[in-house]
This record gives sequence, structure tokens and C-alpha cells, in this order.
Amino acid sequence: MRPRRAPLVSAALLILAALGGLRVEAQDVRVSASLDRPVVGLNQTFTLSVEVRGAALGDIRPELPSVGEFAAFLGQSSSQRFEWVNGRSSQATTYDFTFRATKMGQHEIGPVRVTVGGNTYSTKPVNISIRQGPPAGSRPGLDRSGQRDLVSDSELFVRVQADRTRVYQNEPVVVEFKIYTAVPVNTYAITTPPSTPGFWSEEFDIPDQPQTRSQIVNGRSYTMATIRKLALFPTSAGSKTVGPMTVDAEVRLRTRRTGRGRDPFDILDSRLFGSRTVPKSMATDPLEIEVLPFPQQGRPDNFSGVAGRLRIQARTDRSEVPVNQAVTYRLTVSGSGNLRTLPQPEIDFPDDFQVYAPKVSESMDLEADPISGRKVFEWVLVPREPGTKTLPAVQMAYFDPVKEQYQTVSSDPVEVEVTGSADGPVLTSGRSRGQIRQLRQDIRFIKTQDPGFRVRNASPWQSGLFWIVALAPLAALAGAFGYRRHSDRLSADVAYARKRRAGRRARKRLSRARSLQKEETQKEFYAEVARALSGFLGDKLNIAEAGMLSEQVKPQLVDKGASRDLVEEYFDCIRTCDLKRFSPSDATPAEMEQFIGRAEKAMTRLDREVKG
Repeated sequence: MRPRRAPLVSAALLILAALGGLRVEAQDVRVSASLDRPVVGLNQTFTLSVEVRGAALGDIRPELPSVGEFAAFLGQSSSQRFEWVNGRSSQATTYDFTFRATKMGQHEIGPVRVTVGGNTYSTKPVNISIRQGPPAGSRPGLDRSGQRDLVSDSELFVRVQADRTRVYQNEPVVVEFKIYTAVPVNTYAITTPPSTPGFWSEEFDIPDQPQTRSQIVNGRSYTMATIRKLALFPTSAGSKTVGPMTVDAEVRLRTRRTGRGRDPFDILDSRLFGSRTVPKSMATDPLEIEVLPFPQQGRPDNFSGVAGRLRIQARTDRSEVPVNQAVTYRLTVSGSGNLRTLPQPEIDFPDDFQVYAPKVSESMDLEADPISGRKVFEWVLVPREPGTKTLPAVQMAYFDPVKEQYQTVSSDPVEVEVTGSADGPVLTSGRSRGQIRQLRQDIRFIKTQDPGFRVRNASPWQSGLFWIVALAPLAALAGAFGYRRHSDRLSADVAYARKRRAGRRARKRLSRARSLQKEETQKEFYAEVARALSGFLGDKLNIAEAGMLSEQVKPQLVDKGASRDLVEEYFDCIRTCDLKRFSPSDATPAEMEQFIGRAEKAMTRLDREVKG
């Protein structure tokens, strides 16, 4: 009997060993953290890479330590790769977190906590040295294989330039962000726009393919292009800062490989053909603007707050109007400066005029020198008494930054001849745009009463209830058939199943995020909203969340019918979540409620616009 049981026992032991090996392999998770370079210049960017390796990785949640004292979070990306070694498969997921160095000195980035399948792992701390200016011989490029590329900060960089750095309040400052390159650049993208707190911002139109020209910098020739241009109007006095703008570029480099020691499988490597593409991250320096306050001496009471020069003109659409008919009074203010902030003037119209709220239109000419604008106020007036009426002149004061003194402009008074009698009919012209209400109603409709007659001895098929009862079985059969087809498709079509459950999963995650709307759990709140946004997008497109890159997903969304402004808004919500998670934040519950409403709106629009 024993010889017969031996094969069974051996087989059982082999199965248990295999299951045990699988269990150990599934739990064999390794995490590590590394920097693309240990020494970085002040205001330059660096990347912290977190790699998670294991045989069967599920939901991965990295949690970064606080680095707000010496670095500012800019963005993140991720990538995946699979390996098969000695009959065993393994998976590696790499998360790249990009920061901008903000404080010089020797700093330590603490352990990164990574949650995988309910278990938490920690990486070892890494050290970084931040110095004044870019370190000599630095090579910031780092490709996916971990090999450094020869793209120095002197070969490709971005700069910010302003036409002036000392202005009066509300005086425009034109700021240009330029890219300089001495190496071939395939593509570039603005990953983090500049922050402009304390400014009213107007953006210039920049073509998708900006014009380039040659420029000499420190004795070296570069190809230069303006990639962003802003007109900034400071809203208050004091020292203001325009934050850095970060740019990611793909650089094409020529390579030279020797035959000695070459892997025979390198024939599949594109670098053998003479060039390869490597990433490069850059950031501009902060720009300081000194804003002077308006002088108190000689400041008139009707000061408009505009720094520039103004012209003012007033007129009516007709000089003669009957009593109780509408006339339009138009006041046009034009000139240089930020006319969008021009307040509505207070005009003392005659007492026998009925005055309605004005319609306001405005426009800006950013290409003019200096920047100019135009603002038009239109009042609908209804005179109630006949006679010659005078609409008073309008005065407006502004500050001339060239002369450094206040100036006052005035319109001419406008006369209107009102004809007819005061008890004439109340008529309105089409120019009132529905703003004049009905004054009286002399005749009212006579109310009628339903006598309640009923039709008797009618045929049963003329009854709605008859048809409801007759068609109910057919409707139930059709519903059952549709449900069966839906169930079969859910089982066979993974993409269809993910799309169907996308909304339900997103609502569940947003509901969980709402329970975290507290100041002490704000990082968990933004992490949950980020998972809802990323998960909803992954389900809609049937792609893995971990390997989802914005530059690859954006064209897919546009091809499926999503508008470009929605795509930018959606990924801006994701970037905001990352910024709040990985940098110091003091968001209030009200701000979190406003943001979750913004995220819900973005997901609703995405669900409506994306086809297929």
C-alpha cells in the first residue's frame, strides 16, 4: 500500500510547494527610491523615482514625505514594464515625481511609503544637495533605462523677461517666457504654468508653432522662441512675484556606440541608428515686480483706478424721442490701461427719466503699444415728461504714470428733445431688449369651469388603461431580452464592462472623498479625488491607471470627441490633486467642497462628450 500512496503524497507535496512558492512570490514586493541627480541648482528641477517590483502587483498607492521646506511639487508620471526570468513573471511600476528646488543646502528626502495589496512598504531616505545656480557639468536628462544623457542646462533652458520691473498699481507689465536651444528639440510642453498672485492677467495668443529666431547668449548661438506671453496688471502695491514656469521637452541626441561588448539584441535599439530621444525638464526663475502705490496727494474723489490715459464720449441713438418711448444713452471710455476694472460711473440722470441697468461691453487690444482697451456702457432711458432734457456730462479721473500725476477727462452734455404729452400711450422701442415691464392690464380673461361631461359606452380599445395592460407583457419580454444581452456583454467585453461601471465607481470614490473633507485629512481627500478622476478616465478609455500618461491620453480623448478645453480642465484637476497631496496645503472644507464640485463637473462633461 505504501508504494501506491507515495506518488500521491509526492504530488500533494509538489502542489503545496508550488502554492507556497506562489504565495511567497506574490508577497515578494521590493520598493526603492532614487534621484535623477544628487546635486541640483537653485530653482532647477529634479526627479524622484520610486520603483515597485513584484510578481503580482495590484493597487499601488505611493505616499511622499513632506519636502515643502526645500522643494515645490510640479507633477508626476508613471510607467510599467513586465519581465519573464527563469519561468517566472515579474512586474515593475515606476513613479516619477518632479520637483523644483527652492532652498539651498543639504536636504534629506525621507522614506516613501508604498501600499501594495493592503501591505505598506518604505524606501530608504535619499539625500540631495541644492546649490546656487546650476552645478558645473550637470547632466539633468534621464531616460527610461536609467542612463544619463548629455543635455546640459547651457544647451537647453527657459527664461522669463519683463518689459519693466517697477510699475504703478494697475500699470501693465508684459512678461515673456522664452525657450533657448542649441540641440534639436522634437516636442515641448508647459507642464506647470506660472503663478501670478496679486495680478490681473491677460494672455497673448501664441501660435501652436511659434516663430523662431537666432539669438546670441554669452557668445553662443541659440534658437529662441516665445512660448508664452502675459500682460499683468498688479491689483495692489508692494513686492509681487511671478512664479516659475516648468517645461518638459523631448530632445533628439546623436549617439556613438562601439562594437565592443555590444549586446547582440541591441540591433532593436533605435540608438544604433545614430540618434535617440531623451526627456529634459526646465523651469524659469521667479520674477520680482515692484509695484508703487498711487500717490495720495492730489487724488480726486472720482478716481477710476486706471493707470494710463483715458478718452470719454457720450451720445444717444436719437436726439428726439416721444414721451414714454425708449432712448439709448451710450457712454464709451477708451484709452490705454486695464479698462476691464473700470467701475460703472455714477450719472445723475433727470428725475423724470426711468433708468434701467446698463448693458456693459468691453474689449482689450494687447498688441497695441501701450496696451489699450475700450469699455461701453449702454443705459435704456424712458422719459415721462415732455420738454428739452439735458443728460449731464460725465467726468472720470485717471493716473498718468508717464507724467506721474492725476488727470481728468469729461464728456459733453447731451440734449434730448422729448415730444408728446405726459398722458400719452406707454410704448417701447425694440431697443429696450425686454427690460421695460408692462405697466397695466385693463382686461382679464373670464374663467371657465369644466362641466365634467363623460363619454359612455365607449369601446375598450379607446381606453389608455386597455393598451397599457395589453402591451405590458411585450415590454417585459423586450426588457428581459435586453438585460440578458447586457449581462452577456458584461461578461465577455472588458472594455464595455469598465465603461458601464465607470460612473458608479467614481461616485463611490467621491462619496468617500466627501467624508474626508477636514483640514486634518485634506491630503487623503485629494488622493481620493485623484483616484476617482484617474479611475474614471481609465475605465472610459479601457487603459491601466498606473501607466496613464497625459500626453498619450489627451489625443485619444480629442479623437473620441472631447473638446480641448475639457481635456485641459480634466488634467488640471488631476494636477491640482497631486499638488495638494505632495506639497504643504491649508485648504479649508469650503475650498475642498468647491474643488470636488469642479471635479464632478469635469467628469460629467467627459462622460457626455466622449463617444464610444
